Amino acid sequence: VTVYRNGKVYKQAYAQGIPLYAVKEVGTTQLRGTTVHFTPDSAIFTTTVYNLHTIVNRLQELAYLNVGLKMELEDRREKDEHGNSFSQHFHSQGGLREFVAHLDSTKVSIMPAPILVEGEKNNVVVQVAMTYNTGYSETVVSYVNNIHTLERGMHVTGFRRALTRTLKNYG
Repeated sequence: VTVYRNGKVYKQAYAQGIPLYAVKEVGTTQLRGTTVHFTPDSAIFTTTVYNLHTIVNRLQELAYLNVGLKMELEDRREKDEHGNSFSQHFHSQGGLREFVAHLDSTKVSIMPAPILVEGEKNNVVVQVAMTYNTGYSETVVSYVNNIHTLERGMHVTGFRRALTRTLKNYG
């Protein structure tokens, strides 16, 4: 792990999840951020070969969920015919609105842009982005603390009830 912070560069390496040495200051920099080089250890992980497509999708989700976060993925397991590793940059300035537009990109939208609603109460931040299209089925994707809630949950149930009540009161 290499950390670029406050004009300095820090490093620490791990084996089987245990630091090999204390955090070391190794230089100066104008950069900010963290670099993680990861090689799975078969003594810890049952799976040591990961699907690149799955990782790319997850990093893209995280970029949408964390506006302004910049991530770079480099997969050094294979090289192309020019000797280059796969590399992809992930960054979103549009956040959830951009995510919804991406999810809806193959459909005919009936709105010029996705709706984004944000709020905070009792130190809990909530964001909802949605759109309507000409299709007959819905796509609901939900997250809590950057974790995809595949089975949705009470946050989705509560949103649906509130949206239905609001639309009924309006109409």
